[in-house]
Amino acid sequence: MLKIKPFDSSYKKARKNYEAKGDDSDRHS
Repeated sequence: MLKIKPFDSSYKKARKNYEAKGDDSDRHS
């Protein structure tokens, strides 16, 4: 996993976006 502060709002937002798109896309592929 990327070494970013888990309490960083930017990280949390990006991670949520990544999981929503990347993970979802992976499941459908």
